[in-house]
Amino acid sequence: MGLGKMSGNRKQVILKTSADQKSKWKRYANNHHRSLSDLIRYAVEKEIARDDDPAAGSGQEDVANQLSDITDQLQELTTRLSDLDTRLQAIEQEVAVDKETEELANDVFALLPESEEEILEAEHQSLKGEEIPPERRAQSGRVADIAQALDVGEYRIHDALTHLQTSMNRVQVIEFGDEQRFYKEV
Repeated sequence: MGLGKMSGNRKQVILKTSADQKSKWKRYANNHHRSLSDLIRYAVEKEIARDDDPAAGSGQEDVANQLSDITDQLQELTTRLSDLDTRLQAIEQEVAVDKETEELANDVFALLPESEEEILEAEHQSLKGEEIPPERRAQSGRVADIAQALDVGEYRIHDALTHLQTSMNRVQVIEFGDEQRFYKEV
């Protein structure tokens, strides 16, 4: 092996080997997208590192590192699957709530007055002091009266009315004094 001078701080090393050995190394280097010089430098540095750290060349540490990496990746996947499961459960609960809201919306729609005139008539009866049967109080179009007739909270009636307004476009709202009244278009 000879040593020659190259430009800069690099030195040239002349290496003698058989033509077959050079061909084999060249094929390997090409298959791994390296130059022959890069392959030789890499192999020499690897050999030096193996001598400096005897465990590095044993292969057992490589296997242990690979197993550790696989274990870490598996743990990450397990965590992601758990997160996805939690999200899926939340979505399923939302869908179930939407079904409940939709069922309530059907009940609300059935109770709504059919026009502004029915709201005015119910208000007129109330102002005259006439007794309005509980099943007809929802004819006022008031959220509180509808909630009382269906025995549910007012917030749920608001959700049902919002659903009806966005899905059917057949529920209208009017301002009556300082409150909203709802009716259905038939």
